[in-house]
Amino acid sequence: SIGKTLGDGGELSDMLAAMGQALFEPPNVAGWPGGRRWITTGTLVNRLDFARRVAELDWGLSALDLGQFGFPWGPAADPQTVLDRILARLGLDGATGGIALTAAQQAALLDFLTDGSTRATLDLSDAWTNDTAQLVRGTIALALQSAEAQIF
Repeated sequence: SIGKTLGDGGELSDMLAAMGQALFEPPNVAGWPGGRRWITTGTLVNRLDFARRVAELDWGLSALDLGQFGFPWGPAADPQTVLDRILARLGLDGATGGIALTAAQQAALLDFLTDGSTRATLDLSDAWTNDTAQLVRGTIALALQSAEAQIF
């Protein structure tokens, strides 16, 4: 199992191999095929776990930099704006050539982000609030685990 910072690189290499992408060993000179061709029942669970672990990393060399999402940092951030920024950054809004999540998928993510619609705002005072650590990073993990994120 990997540590909070994905270990010394050997663990990251092992995880990539388990997902069907052995580091520096592509199947041919063109690299790895895109889309569904390299996703199998054997690698999918590893891919979903990897997405969750990456979203959780908040320190160290392999940390997910939340600053790149362009969130409205502050004690009363709008959840819809936060979700829109997550989807845009991950290419799941359809605007950058990626695949857009459906309205139902977006509603489910917003429901998670607002803790079952009980939160009108999020406390994003800094990158370490409970809302940032649990709700925002959890939403990123769920978005990365969507089928759309796995095939493009």
